[in-house]
Amino acid sequence: MFVKSQIIKKYFISILGLIIIFTFSLQSVYGQEYTIKFGENFALETTRGITALLFKEIVERASVGDIKVEVYPSAQLGDQEELTDAVKMGSVEMCWGFYPQINEKITILSMPFLFKNLEQARAILNSPFVEKLKEETKENGYQILAMFVETGRHITNNKRPIEKPDDLKGLLIRVPPLEVMSKSIAALGASPQTISFSDLYMALKTGVVDGMENNILNIKDGHYEEVQKYLSLVGYLYFPGVLVMNLDFYESLPVKYQKLIDYAAQSATNYFNWSIDTQAVEYEQYLSEKMEVNDITPENRELFAEKLVPLLQKFIDQGYFTQEDIDEVKEYIKDVG
Repeated sequence: MFVKSQIIKKYFISILGLIIIFTFSLQSVYGQEYTIKFGENFALETTRGITALLFKEIVERASVGDIKVEVYPSAQLGDQEELTDAVKMGSVEMCWGFYPQINEKITILSMPFLFKNLEQARAILNSPFVEKLKEETKENGYQILAMFVETGRHITNNKRPIEKPDDLKGLLIRVPPLEVMSKSIAALGASPQTISFSDLYMALKTGVVDGMENNILNIKDGHYEEVQKYLSLVGYLYFPGVLVMNLDFYESLPVKYQKLIDYAAQSATNYFNWSIDTQAVEYEQYLSEKMEVNDITPENRELFAEKLVPLLQKFIDQGYFTQEDIDEVKEYIKDVG
């Protein structure tokens, strides 16, 4: 087996009993073999890469080899947008999807300062609102297998600490190809630059851009402390991760295998959440030894919010979601955290 990490072994052992139950329950469904190509943007040694390997481990063991999962890391099959298109067309069976292509209404989950903490951002994933999103997404040819929320998005750069929005003026900040992030960075006074994830490290190292916005796990996993001096803990939004499979492929599987895929996806996502909860503080401490790290005062955080909260109305006006959707989300999380 490829999986050698002690972390994943420990986690895997904790769910082994359930896998054994699955194995016995699936014995009546064999003879037909399936192959799942799982495209991934991240390297295998990263948290996201290990998550993909855990999914592979569970599915292959519990199906007794009837389902083979081929993990293609480091954008071997294309970047996140290309992978999402490939899943829709069926040339790749699954990936962590580019959510505006899956269902643009998912954008609501990444709106700046909509959630005050990670607990709220996670809670909404269990809501009737998100269940409706999942059903709507099937119309676009995707089966959503699982969702997670990354830690808050922060800002790194090589020029100066970011204490308040004015500190971003004149900086070239890399953003993913997501409108909510490019508009947020622009509203804060910086110049958003779209650069592919695979080219980001060299772009930062060579000064093509001054900095980026990203989360703690990605900063550590990507070794960006090697090419960035300042890390400012802005936490201006939470980024939803969406694990998707080609709908036709999913529906072609026997029901018991669909249940196995669902179980493996949720277990892998639980591992990702566990990693966030157990590693985020450790990673932040590590980065503080390699970079100049500053938090944002409550007063200055209000300045960021004042700049970014008005984006809600702009996205409503563009038809991404409605005010009623916003009200439903706020109502669900009001007593959380």
